[in-house]
Amino acid sequence: MTLILFILNIRNIHALYGLPDELVKLVVEGKKWATSSYHPAYLYENEELPTNKDVNLITDGAGNPIVIAINTYVIIQPYKEVDEKIAQAEGEGDLSLGYWRSVHQAFFENIAREMGTKFSEDDLVVTEYFKVLKVL
Repeated sequence: MTLILFILNIRNIHALYGLPDELVKLVVEGKKWATSSYHPAYLYENEELPTNKDVNLITDGAGNPIVIAINTYVIIQPYKEVDEKIAQAEGEGDLSLGYWRSVHQAFFENIAREMGTKFSEDDLVVTEYFKVLKVL
C-alpha cells in the first residue's frame, strides 16, 4: 500500500459574521457555498488573500473542526457591485440581496471601526465560493 501525502494550505475560519454555529449548519446542510469578507481587513492584518484551491477548515463557535472545504472561485469586487447571486450562494436569511447587504454592511462597519476607519460602499469585498470536501 502506498501512502500519498498532500500538503494543503489550510486556513481556519473561526467565526462567520458572529453567528458561527448557525452559519456552519448552513454549510453542512448544503445551503451555504460562499462566504464574503472585508478586503481592507486583510491589508490591516497583513493576511494573505484567499485564492482558488485554498482548503479551509471551518470550525464551530467553540473552535471545533466541522467541515473541510475547498475554494472553487474567489472574486474581489466593490461592495456596491455584490449581486443577488452572491446573496443566494451565502444561504443566509431570505437569500435576498437586501438581507445580505443589511447583515454584511453592519459587519463591515464594525470591522472598519475597529481598524480606525469608516466603511464605504466602494470598499472591496472578497467572496469565496467553496465546495465541501468532508463533514467531520
